[in-house]
Amino acid sequence: MADVWVERWPVQGTSGKTWTVARKANGEWGCSCPAWTMKKNKGRPDCQHILKIKLQMVGEGKVSVAPTKNLGKTKTENTRSITFGDD
Repeated sequence: MADVWVERWPVQGTSGKTWTVARKANGEWGCSCPAWTMKKNKGRPDCQHILKIKLQMVGEGKVSVAPTKNLGKTKTENTRSITFGDD
């Protein structure tokens, strides 16, 4: 059986243990850490190790971040106004 994980990265966790983050050819991500593997349902949220690799890839210019849609929503926090989306 062919290996579905086409890319792998070792990521050191906060405990000092090294976890493996991997990406499938179809773009799905996975991690060997308990926070990710214990989620038994599909559509698992990214764990901190997957997010670390994704951010690293953005910083290296290997992937780009798609612009968000203008949702026209504003959230007020204390005295600051935060607008989500592009204007």
